[in-house]
Amino acid sequence: MKKHLLIITARDDTPIVDEWLQERNEPLDIIYILNEEIPEEVSSWMLYTGFLGEKPTEDVVNAIKEEMRIRGEERLEMLKERFSVIKEVQVTSESVENVIEGNKGKYPEIFIAKRKNIEEVR
Repeated sequence: MKKHLLIITARDDTPIVDEWLQERNEPLDIIYILNEEIPEEVSSWMLYTGFLGEKPTEDVVNAIKEEMRIRGEERLEMLKERFSVIKEVQVTSESVENVIEGNKGKYPEIFIAKRKNIEEVR
C-alpha cells in the first residue's frame, strides 16, 4: 500500500485536519509548512516604526521563527500519536508550490489543507 501526502500550512491548520485524519485508513506522510510571512511582517513593522534597531529586530524574527518551528513539530507529534495512519512528519519553510513540485512523483495522491476543507492537488 502506497503512502499519500498531506500538506498543512501553519495558517490553515484547523480542526478540519483532525476530522479528515479520522476518516483515513491509508498510510500517509505530513509536511507542515511554516508561514515565513509573519516574522517578515513583524520585522518590517519594527524597522519601519523604529521600535528596534536592525540587530535586535533580527533576533526577534529568529526567535519567532524558532517558536513557530517548535510549535509545528509539537503539532505533528501530537497528530502522529493520535492517528496511526501517519508514518512520517516533517516541518519545512519551503513554499507550498515547491513542496508539491518536489513530491509529485513520490506519492499517488497529494492533499493540501485549506481553511474549510482538504483538497487533492492535481
